Amino acid sequence: MSQTVWIARHGNRIDFVNPDWFLTAEKRYDPHLSEDGHVQAKQLANRLKNEKISHIFASPFCGQCKQQIMSPTPSICQLN
Repeated sequence: MSQTVWIARHGNRIDFVNPDWFLTAEKRYDPHLSEDGHVQAKQLANRLKNEKISHIFASPFCGQCKQQIMSPTPSICQLN
């Protein structure tokens, strides 16, 4: 039985677009997605929505990306 492993990087972060964000951020080490980062995360979710994904392994950071990716099929994914 073959298996497919998908590897993806998180979407673009606000600190890449606006380096000064770091100076006033409440959570300096957990930047949220930038506007284009949201677009990237949605594009990834759309690409993967018809794949049979059973688990998503992700760092504790960038929760917005994880939510976008899981949104098309939340009931079949287990977030680890």
